[in-house]
Amino acid sequence: VETLKQALPLSVVVWVCSFALNQNQDIGTAIGDGLKSSPFAKALAEAVCQLVILGPECPVFKRSWCCYELAFAKDKNITTFLWLHKDSNIDKLKAEVEQLDLQKAEASEPRDKLKIDEEINRGFPGGFEALNKSLQSHLDLQLKFSLTYRDKMDNLLKRLDDALKSGDKKEQDKVRQQMQIKGRRLEEEYVREQQRR
Repeated sequence: VETLKQALPLSVVVWVCSFALNQNQDIGTAIGDGLKSSPFAKALAEAVCQLVILGPECPVFKRSWCCYELAFAKDKNITTFLWLHKDSNIDKLKAEVEQLDLQKAEASEPRDKLKIDEEINRGFPGGFEALNKSLQSHLDLQLKFSLTYRDKMDNLLKRLDDALKSGDKKEQDKVRQQMQIKGRRLEEEYVREQQRR
């Protein structure tokens, strides 16, 4: 929640897959005819962008569903942002991106893993090998942007953190507005870079 508060203005509406879909039900029912017609795919297809919140210990790049959602967004040309937690281990994240292998990714439910693997083999030209290379390149760009963004926004993030801790709503609003302006410029540069690739 702390990371999300720093990543987005309070006016932005987010759809959180793990909250919106019952994680304890038989996911096969929710998926229906296929992954591309599932509730998460329908919601993501309508999204302006995908924001991936990375906690300090977040195995996103080793989870089948997470990787599939990243691949789906890339396939639909949805701009994706990785938002790093202040305690994220950057070297570890870089290594995870370099070693990304969707065939080795895990899912809690073996049936989900099978469906995702089938969809990758059927729906992505070149299958796993091509998708791994494409996602590695895509995620490398996202990680570079996240680091650049964090470096350029560091002072504002510290001010926001102080304002959140002190409960100073006026300062929070002022800093968020400054972050929005500066962030929008950085995001526009990033979107142009993603479109060039």
